[in-house]
This record gives sequence, C-alpha cells and structure tokens, in this order.
Amino acid sequence: MSAAVNTKEPVTELIHGIEVADQYRWLEDPDSPWTNAWLTGQKTRFESYFADLPHLSSLRARLKDYLNVSVLDQAVRTPSRLIYRCRKPHREQASIYVQDAATGVERILVDSSLQDPFTSFSIYRASDDGAMVAYGVREGGSDTKAIRVIDVTSGEVLPFVLPAGSARGFAFAQDINGVFYCHDQPQTSPEHLVRFHSFRRPLADDPIVFALKRTAHSRLLLISDHVHLGVVHRHEHGSAIVVDLYLATYEPTPQWRRVLGNKHTPANPLLKSGRVFVLAGMNGLPTSITEFTTDGRLIGSVVPESSIPVSQVELTGDAFYTTTPVDDKTYVHRWCLNSNEVEVVDIPQDRAIQLHSVLNNTSTSLFLTYESFVTPSCFVEYRPGVGATCLSQGSLPTPMENHPCVQRRTYPSRDKTEISISIVSSNLGRNTATPILLSAYGGFGVSVTPQFSVLANILIENGACFAIPEVRGGSEKGPEWHDAARGINRQRAFDDFIAAAEWLCQQGLTSPHRLAICGGSNAGLLVGAVMTQRPELFRAVLCIAPLLDMVRYEQFDNAKRWIKEFGTVSSPSDFAALLSYSPYHRIKDDVNYPATLFVTGAKDERCNPAHVRKTAARLQDRPAQHHPILVDHTPQRGHAPTMPLSIRIEALAVRLAFLCNELGIAPGRPQ
Repeated sequence: MSAAVNTKEPVTELIHGIEVADQYRWLEDPDSPWTNAWLTGQKTRFESYFADLPHLSSLRARLKDYLNVSVLDQAVRTPSRLIYRCRKPHREQASIYVQDAATGVERILVDSSLQDPFTSFSIYRASDDGAMVAYGVREGGSDTKAIRVIDVTSGEVLPFVLPAGSARGFAFAQDINGVFYCHDQPQTSPEHLVRFHSFRRPLADDPIVFALKRTAHSRLLLISDHVHLGVVHRHEHGSAIVVDLYLATYEPTPQWRRVLGNKHTPANPLLKSGRVFVLAGMNGLPTSITEFTTDGRLIGSVVPESSIPVSQVELTGDAFYTTTPVDDKTYVHRWCLNSNEVEVVDIPQDRAIQLHSVLNNTSTSLFLTYESFVTPSCFVEYRPGVGATCLSQGSLPTPMENHPCVQRRTYPSRDKTEISISIVSSNLGRNTATPILLSAYGGFGVSVTPQFSVLANILIENGACFAIPEVRGGSEKGPEWHDAARGINRQRAFDDFIAAAEWLCQQGLTSPHRLAICGGSNAGLLVGAVMTQRPELFRAVLCIAPLLDMVRYEQFDNAKRWIKEFGTVSSPSDFAALLSYSPYHRIKDDVNYPATLFVTGAKDERCNPAHVRKTAARLQDRPAQHHPILVDHTPQRGHAPTMPLSIRIEALAVRLAFLCNELGIAPGRPQ
C-alpha cells in the first residue's frame, strides 16, 4: 500500500487526464489515531442500532441449532489410521483426531481447546505411513499460517516450526527424519527457495536445496510423490505466463533437472507413482490431462480433450477424479491410470460437490463433500470397490412443515442474454410483500453451485426467498461466460444482477422495499456496484469483505495479482472502466442509499478493510443519507473463514437481525 498520508484533507489526482477526488484517503492508514477514532465511532453506531432489536436472542438460539453440531471437514487415510479434523459440539474450533483402523478407537491429536479461540488448526500433510502429521496454525482470519509437525504415535509436537507465511509445498523425507519445504514469509527473500530440514538440527541451519530468482509474477510450488520431488515454477515468458517443472529424487542434496519448460498456463503438473501428469486447458480452466515421461516426452492422454472443462481434479490411488458440470448436474468421473477404464462415481449429481485435497502419497481414498441449497453438507469417503461412506452428515434442526424447494427460471439481461436463476422458497407465489435475498458472485470464473446457507435457510423459515442468478463472470456456461464479464466488460456482471432484481419485481414475486442483496469478496464488489448504480431497487445490502475503491485496488496488499480479472489503472481503457463502476467513486451527495451493513476485519489481507472504511465514511457523511450505514469491524476477522463458533454465531445473528429489521421480517422458531 502507498505511504500513509498525514492530513485529512481530500486528495485529488489527475489520471489519464481525468481528475479523481479521494475524500477519505486518510482512512487508508490503519494505525493512525484518526482511523482508530473513526473505528471507535463506528462501534458505537453499530451497537446503538442493534441495542433495541427484539429478535437477536431468538436468532442466536436458532443459529446454535444449526451450527453447534459435529463437523468433519478434512481427512487422510493410511493403512492403520484415519486422521481427520473435526469440530465437536460446544467447541469453538476444530481439533485434529486420529482413529485406529482396526479398533475404531478415537483420540485427540491436536487439541484446539488448549489454544486461544481465535487460533485454528488444519491438516497440511501426512507422511505416507501416517506416523507424522504436519499441521497449519492460523491466527484469526489471516491468510498466512505457521506449520508444526506432530508424532502421531507419541503425540509429541516436534521443535520444528515454520513461522506464519504462505505455504508453498511440503514433503516428508522417505525415512521421515526430515522434511523438504517451500514457505514464503511476509518479508520474503529475492529468491524462491526450497529447503531441507533434518529433525536432528535447528531450523536456522536448514540448507537451501533449490533456488530461483523471484520476479513480479513468479511463484514456486513444491510437489511430490513417493518417488520424486517436483518444483513447479510459474513465471513470465515474454507476454505469457508459463510453467516449468523440475524433478529430483529424494536425497539430502537433490539433483534437479528441468523436465518441462515454458508450458503455457493453465498447465498444472502432478506426480504419482513415479509418473508425470499435466493438466492442460484453455481460458484458465483444465480440459485435459496428459502424461509425460520423466525426461519430458509426451506419452499420451489420460483424460481426453473436452469442450467442457472439468472444474476440479484430484489424484489418489490409481485414478484421477474429476468433476464436470453438465446442465444442472455435477458428475464425478474416475479415470484409471493403468487402463482406459472410466466410470461415473455413484454420488448424488444434483448437489454441489467439493473434492478435498489428497494429503499424502499412498492413500487410495477420495474425500469429498456434497450439499444443496436445502440439504446441509455431507462429508464422504469414496473407496474403489467399497463405494461411498458418509463420515459426517449435517441435518436440519426441527425442519419446517413446508420443506423448501428450488425452482429454476431464466430471465433476460440488459443485452437480452438469457440468465439462469435459482429461487429457493417454501412457498413461492406472486406476492410483492415477499422478502427476497438476492446473491451472486460474478467473477474469477467461479461458478454458482447449490451450496447450503444457514443464513438463507433461516430467512426462508421466516417466509423469505433466496434467489441466486448465474451472472456472467462465473463459468456456469464455460470459459466464455467468464470472459464476457472480465476486465473492461465487468459491467455485464452488474447488468445481469440488476436485471435479476428487476425481473423478480416485474414477476410480482417481491418489490424494491422487500428486496435485499448480499455478497462477499468479489461478490461484495458486485453488491457495492449495483447499490450505487440502482439504489432505488434495493432496501438493504449486506456487503462482506469487499473491494470498493477500484481506482486504488492495486495499491493494497497483493491485489496486483488480480489485474487480469479487473484490469489496471495504468491502462487508459481499463481505468475508464474501473472508474465507471467503482462503488466508492459513484456515491452521489443527494441520494439516500439502501440500508447497508459492511463486514470487514483487520486481518483481511485480500480485500483490505480500507475499502470499507472509505466507502462507509463517504456514505455516512452526507445529509441525504437516512437509511443506516453500519460497519461490523473486528480485529481478528480476515478473509479466511476461521472464526470461533461463538463469534460466528454472533456475526450471523447480527446479519440476520439487520436483514429482518430492514425487510420487515419478524423471525420466530419454525412450527
């Protein structure tokens, strides 16, 4: 970020011949006394709004019904053990457990209750025999994490620790007496480094076993199987981003050789059983998987080229598993490495399916979750020859008499493009008094999938509907759907979303004073943009961890990596597009914008909280603003969803209470 300013005076810059005013530049400095005083005032404003709302306690109780349950969300199976992460009821954070495969006896391995409630754990890597586990330690919602290693049999945590940073790969040595690792620190070196740590010596003595010069857009990733170590180097080559692959066998001083060079992205190398595979594709999405020899010669195709890109790929046992969306279904295919056999895995196809990362080299299990708009997540282990076993199933507490259903419709956008929309409701009918919560994503090629939302389902319990259009910017209809709203075409995503709101009102399903919108991260930008473009169309806005000052978004943290998605102010055409929709810059003095609850936190390293501070201040400091503008800011919140259970319940209760209050909903427990 640029240097802090020492004045509260507005700043005006001349950019490509256009004067751009920035009234609240001083709020970019998180450490200034002015910013701290402003945040103190926001806390008072926030607490005052919620002090007299009558339904907070009942909403907290209902949220506990949904959330205070056992949730298993990571696992790795070895021949003798199942190691997994699970948050048990009444626990603030998940702990890591180990279960004996023969006896089924469970014991706790890493106990979250012994830590600060804002400290969370995750399984990072397991040795092939399950004797050692590397686990991540994250403070608050930070994107960075420290890495520790624990002996599974004894429960001893080794002295080895990697400080908080960006984990770029980790491999246990074959004798399990050390590890190879690539770990970027916040104050990083001018080189990408892979080091080797022997558990017999101090961390400070770890030798460098691979090094490459760091450049503006380069990244290094350490991968492995039980035969090879691999280094994937992503870097610029001319005007293109390309990938190199280096291989070495397991030795204290590995001898590296470049196997693949200047493979155009997306090209993601994977290693398995001494074999080299590459995911290749177009427009950022994989469409095929090919195999190469260990000296770089093409062998052939494992997953043939398809016009339909796969959305996820995992390699475990002797097969690739891929997910492919077709119409309104998602198929999981198993592609055997040792034959041409391909089969559809017997998993419900009308659900959102998430394949989980394979956490060691010898597991033959695939772990995944599936869920729908109306069905909570189920955590599943799939084993060839055994089938799918549900290890953890969410449930609906005291279900409603009228179970919600999902209707699929289409509507025309501004340019007549047909957009699909899902409407979740227990009783959808033509009634302009029906509250509707409208949400989408619209960026980065992220497809909207039918995921379960506790917030949405509690609103539905109380007579509201939840509507989710598949706006451009995602990849619901292929890579072209993403490209249609990328860069200077971003306005198309906003037009699609605005058209959804207009269509809901035109169909008599709701009206503007009963319509709320919500979104987080890129979707926070989406709702911020449409509320400033069409403020009369919405009653309430829930804007979570957003980008809002699009003229200066590149100045914060590592946001320059999103130039391909949004464009850059250094380009006159990109700048014109960014300024045209930048929510912070579109705010007018004489408009009463919808009631808005902004959510942000000091540990957000992706969407800097300065975006919220500046935009909220601009909205509040105008006589025309009568609807409330609120900021929910917490020091520990970041972009990663790792808040303690009690904090999560309170945060969701506040969001629900805000939406209910603004939309005229009187929440009660389902009958």
